[in-house]
Amino acid sequence: MPFDSTRLSTQEKQAHHQFPMLITPNMAACNHAPDDAIARQFRPDAQELQSPNHYEKDPLQEAASSPMPGLVHKYQGRALLHLTDACPVHCRYCFRRHGAVTSPKDHATETALLTYLEQDTSLKELILSGGDPLMLPLHQWQWWMQRLSTLAHIERIRIHSRVPIADPARITQPLLDALTETKKTVIMVMHCNHSQELTQASKAAIRECREQGFLLLNQSVLLAGVNDTTEALANLSLDLIGLGVMPYYLHLLDAVEGAAHFEVDEQQAATLMRSLHQQLPGYALPKLVRERPNLPGKEPIQWF
Repeated sequence: MPFDSTRLSTQEKQAHHQFPMLITPNMAACNHAPDDAIARQFRPDAQELQSPNHYEKDPLQEAASSPMPGLVHKYQGRALLHLTDACPVHCRYCFRRHGAVTSPKDHATETALLTYLEQDTSLKELILSGGDPLMLPLHQWQWWMQRLSTLAHIERIRIHSRVPIADPARITQPLLDALTETKKTVIMVMHCNHSQELTQASKAAIRECREQGFLLLNQSVLLAGVNDTTEALANLSLDLIGLGVMPYYLHLLDAVEGAAHFEVDEQQAATLMRSLHQQLPGYALPKLVRERPNLPGKEPIQWF
């Protein structure tokens, strides 16, 4: 959605220049106040220009785990395919906002990527990410799913996407058909941080994904000024459960340059989790985690 940068302060314009604001009409319609949960996530902020020294451009060191464009291979049995750099929105806290990992740009690179996946038979699960993989045109989705389906050792395909929330009009029946042209288990991991993001269009798209038979999970990032209250997190979990989506992860912020003003410290996060534990049934309680380089998986944060 076009954005009028003339309304920004000089420092906000500088932040906008470094990482351009991008928001869809569906998400913009959720914005009800100048500093609400939506504005905080997508409006450039002067605080982005002030990062502590330990905030980095590639905080998870993904570039070191990317042997070729389009691939991040960090965890045993799983590989992440960075299929596109495009996103429907630019989240100001995005850990890939500086472009440390790139997507495949030509057929030769795609072929090399598929050869890598075919030869590494230890892989059981592929995580399709980006950018946002659901930004790919339909014919590219059909191409990728047809080829990934031929990899006999792959059991599961996991799709990480903000599209059902941010740009639900992209969830069409032809796209859903393309995603299910496989005998693999398909898991859809959505990214929603606040109930305010769940428009009627988003809810309809989520129901369509559920009717298609996907296992639906959600992961959120704990963000100061967005969802760092018991009420906001509890409402989000219960709204997701009502849509048939399992709250999966609540991430502590990745220390990416430009996002320090979103940080919620571990002690406050633990306090929030204890409060949520008192209010929510166990199946509605997300796992509090942090991702760090060189670990074999997400790091659970002990809060009890």
